[in-house]
Amino acid sequence: TGCYIASGLYVVTFIGCYFFTQGAAESRKKDLAAKCVDPAVTFNSVWSMFSTEELMYFKKNSAGKHEQAGFQSFDTYGSSGATAAMVKYIKSIPFGAVVAVGAQDSAENKMTADGYKALRMIGASGTNLQHQKGYGLIGRRGMLAGAALETEVNSLQVTLSTKFKCKDCFTQLRVKSAGKNNGNSASFYLDGKQLVEKVARGLTVVCFKTVNG
Repeated sequence: TGCYIASGLYVVTFIGCYFFTQGAAESRKKDLAAKCVDPAVTFNSVWSMFSTEELMYFKKNSAGKHEQAGFQSFDTYGSSGATAAMVKYIKSIPFGAVVAVGAQDSAENKMTADGYKALRMIGASGTNLQHQKGYGLIGRRGMLAGAALETEVNSLQVTLSTKFKCKDCFTQLRVKSAGKNNGNSASFYLDGKQLVEKVARGLTVVCFKTVNG
């Protein structure tokens, strides 16, 4: 009788452990899904005083390649109206779309609580931007706040790079940003080619889409 009881307890314990581990695994998957990140994502980063290099491997997409879908600058330094326009623009980006942000000159003066909240919608930490400092971000619409690749806000010049895979391609996205006295620029590169668009003072927001090809 004692052997039967012991065997029964063993089976109950085994089943309990199995469902516990399965539940933990599913919880982890849901957490990663909420961040729009594939469970197999790997990160590599190298930091220096004036620049940042990071690599991120995004989940494969069903489409063939990525291309620019939107590109707009907002004078978040000189106009609260521009900041409001940026909030509206970010909210209009489809959930799951890759988004890049870069600062030129200075971007912090007219930033509002809603402005920082909008940045958090694409994975930013919401840390206050600094006067005439570089800033770069690469994330996705709908990411959890703080889950995106993001440079420190007190660097004079920054470079942020990410690589993400689609079904049959390998795409690299890079953001370069410099404050007024250290280059005064914001530039974006897709697979090594600079996106030739007008960039102005403040924050520039670029979004991408996947297409067949």
